[in-house]
Amino acid sequence: MSNWARRMHRRAATLSNVVTSCGHPNSLPYPRRLEKVKFGVPLHEVCKDDIPGPLLVLILKLNKEAPLRRDVFRAPGHQGAMKKLIHFLQTGRLVNVDNYSVYTIASVLKKFLRKIPGGVFGREGEMQLFTAVELPPNKQIEAIKRLLLSLPVCTQRLLVLLFGTFRVMASNADKAGTGMTSEALGVSVAPSFFHSCVSDGKTATMEDVQRFKAEVSVATRIMRQLIEQFSAGDLFGRENYEYYARVTGRVLRVRDEWICSFRDPPPPRHRRDQEAYAKQLSLEAEKTWLQCECDRWGNKYNLEGLSKSEECQSMPALMGAAGGAGAGAGLGIIPEHSLLDSCTRLSISLEESVFKVSVSSSSQSSRSNSSPHMTLDELRAINKYAESTKSLSYLPQKLLQHDLDISSPVSDEELERSVRQVLRYSVKTNRVMFRNQLYAGTDVYGLAGAWLAEAFNTSQYTFEVAPVFSLIESKIIAHVLDLFGIPEGDGVFSPGGSISIFYALVAARYKAFPEVKTKGVKSLPDMVIFTSEDSHYSIKKGAHWLGFGTDNIRTIRTSDSGQMLVPDLELAIQEELRSNKHPIMVNATAGTTVLGAIDDLDAIAGVCKKYGIWMHVDACWGGSLILSEKLKHRLKGIERADTISWNPHKMAGAPLQCSLFLLRKGGLLHRANCSAAQYLFQQDKFYDVSYDTGDKSVQCGRKIDAFKLWVMWKARGDAGFGKLMDHTMDMAEFALETLVSRPGFQLVTSRIQCPNVCFWYIPRFMRERERDGNWWDLMHKVTPKIKELLTLNSRLLISYSPVRQYRNFFRLALTFHPRVQKENILDILQAVEECGEMIRETEL
Repeated sequence: MSNWARRMHRRAATLSNVVTSCGHPNSLPYPRRLEKVKFGVPLHEVCKDDIPGPLLVLILKLNKEAPLRRDVFRAPGHQGAMKKLIHFLQTGRLVNVDNYSVYTIASVLKKFLRKIPGGVFGREGEMQLFTAVELPPNKQIEAIKRLLLSLPVCTQRLLVLLFGTFRVMASNADKAGTGMTSEALGVSVAPSFFHSCVSDGKTATMEDVQRFKAEVSVATRIMRQLIEQFSAGDLFGRENYEYYARVTGRVLRVRDEWICSFRDPPPPRHRRDQEAYAKQLSLEAEKTWLQCECDRWGNKYNLEGLSKSEECQSMPALMGAAGGAGAGAGLGIIPEHSLLDSCTRLSISLEESVFKVSVSSSSQSSRSNSSPHMTLDELRAINKYAESTKSLSYLPQKLLQHDLDISSPVSDEELERSVRQVLRYSVKTNRVMFRNQLYAGTDVYGLAGAWLAEAFNTSQYTFEVAPVFSLIESKIIAHVLDLFGIPEGDGVFSPGGSISIFYALVAARYKAFPEVKTKGVKSLPDMVIFTSEDSHYSIKKGAHWLGFGTDNIRTIRTSDSGQMLVPDLELAIQEELRSNKHPIMVNATAGTTVLGAIDDLDAIAGVCKKYGIWMHVDACWGGSLILSEKLKHRLKGIERADTISWNPHKMAGAPLQCSLFLLRKGGLLHRANCSAAQYLFQQDKFYDVSYDTGDKSVQCGRKIDAFKLWVMWKARGDAGFGKLMDHTMDMAEFALETLVSRPGFQLVTSRIQCPNVCFWYIPRFMRERERDGNWWDLMHKVTPKIKELLTLNSRLLISYSPVRQYRNFFRLALTFHPRVQKENILDILQAVEECGEMIRETEL
């Protein structure tokens, strides 16, 4: 590990202790792990000197987002996500809380509290609370306060954070329509706090909960009292309220006294002065909880000058109060019961548009004697630890203009910094949450092959410059031809599926009119190309580039599931023949781009044979099904095609680009494309010139793409590829089954042939409405809005599209890599649902 990497690792671990574990003031940071949050052990063993950072961050997320969400602490969290989060907490792994909903976090916190031996109050404490709640109001408050202040400090801090969060939720229940009043919260969380009210001391049955609510049980009354009297009764003492204010950034009014945060000297004592003090409080005058925690380590991070106009994407205390006084001086304060934007993220996202390097002169002078600020670039380097699960970080277009400038040379250090900026803001296609295209992560063996291929920097056109690579290409092509059932055929690696379509059109035209190679198209009849309405757009580009003209493309209707209607195809061919036009090629599709539909290849082959028309199968996406013994029957009839295109760089995960164009008839490819350049393809070479494959390609210089695929196949074999294909389709079927049973989701088609799962998410405010034209017009806007929220929050990158009569819907396309599991599918759907419920009709 280099010195720079070691320094960044230690700084990242230090800041991650601030952000996700907050560290202990009496100990040095441990740079290679976070604090562990053990379940089922006494609270003093979990907290030790302070609340563990991961637990603190979960509570802070609830404090900021739960007031906006319905039924938090009442609705159950996602079971798979709960297990994963509990595992991360107990093992001390770095966790990105953006990936977990407030429902999951609330359920995990309830489970954590239930697992504390004897309960958070202890058996004796619970009995004292049961006694205190029966006292007169004035004595009741004093008794409860006396008990709370007798608990260990760490317990007091945990309770003040939890009940402060409950208070914010209850205060906004009516305004936000969440339904989580103090009574509802009391019923939902009482079994987690009071173990003596639960029969087995561990779990609360539904009968227990119903008994609490129906009989206005003692435990529920205590919880409601603690929530309602949180600030009115001064239950937790000033130090705990200052701790709550400092950590959450909220401003409290406890018994008519303002508590903003810990501050030395303290705020004015007179009420009028306190109100003025609170109103002018801003980020430049008050440290946030993150700054305070950074100071514990002796690091002075430059967090001043945060622009109010930008959405805060980092610390919870950095959200401005709407309409608050003094907002222009930086970030405003957060009133105790304010509703915050649910997009607020607790993971650090340090973008130049958000964090301004410059500070005011007063700030500079006040900090002239402090230790140097960590640079923005170092903070960005640290940020990669906190964002390890994201597919992207949203990039304003002008953010990297300085880094992208190439007008003058830079030092190696500056170049490294710019490259890291590029990496930081590039889309991470190897992440599970990248579902935007028909390609995703790369096969690790293929990536190794790509690195070697780039290192050799040779071209595929002749045997003399690429002897082994030429043999490898021939071997791979022969193997793939055999898989597709045309063992006597030929093929070439092309730059992509679009160029493969061009190859097919050239081959079809040359087969029908060989003279086109010398005389051109002016003496030829009008040639017609047939393709389905759901086929890839490259067929239009091919018709344009090769002189057919886009008017000579006959588009054939498809079924609702996206398959070409073969009777319509035959009728169209007959019409063109009656018009004295020449049908030149039928472009069938095995795996359409959006719906993943596979045409009836066998039936289309029969029609093509009947009328003597060239049949091409665009299997760029669905061709990978041929790798599975269980699934290859879906491509029945592809062995009758004249040409086939397949892109291993899509579903199979070969590094871009890796595409094959295959022909049934050997030799035709060379005759249609050769030009016999004498300086390159001499026929009197000392070796067998049949290995000089470059003349059958439209390219001269050609990358050794076959090597990447060969390394993959050599490592995995046919059986390994088959297992990957089967698993990918199994996960797609699981997604399909899950969508059917999940409220708010609706499938576009109920049957899939490729791992494309297409669906709508319907927000709650639309579900009971009549589905007329206006409803669908609104849905057409909902899907892009969900995509926007998913992208800007770095939750998920997923494609959406309209197709024919279907309005905008999502396409979840699965690939071999990264290997998707069931919990990943559930996380994807959870992200879509959560962002879908953030939408309001007025925003559309």
